[in-house]
Amino acid sequence: MYLSVSLVMPYFMSSPGSVFYGGTKGFVNTVTQGLAAEYGPHDVRVNSICPLRGATGLLEMFSGVPDTPEERERFAKTVPLGRMSEPSDVASAAVYSASGEASFVTGVKLPIDRGRLAV
Repeated sequence: MYLSVSLVMPYFMSSPGSVFYGGTKGFVNTVTQGLAAEYGPHDVRVNSICPLRGATGLLEMFSGVPDTPEERERFAKTVPLGRMSEPSDVASAAVYSASGEASFVTGVKLPIDRGRLAV
């Protein structure tokens, strides 16, 4: 099992100043699918987890706005599940992806976005 961490952003947008960052994450997403096809016959699974910004110490750097309770609340209102993710949400997705319960899952770019891609 090979698991990478990518980004939801390449799915739906690019933003000024993030071309190369987003481009490399798009590369990771493409490589995930290619390696899954190449190594699947050898029973090697390849997936990527793709978190949207969440409640971490890096929030301000990635969002470009001050990390305040008001900003977190504003952002939480933009996603269907209505809350910021916690590091444990991302960790749970990684553990699931690597587990035997996901033994038939490969080539997947798993959004951890609280439903953001749905809207």
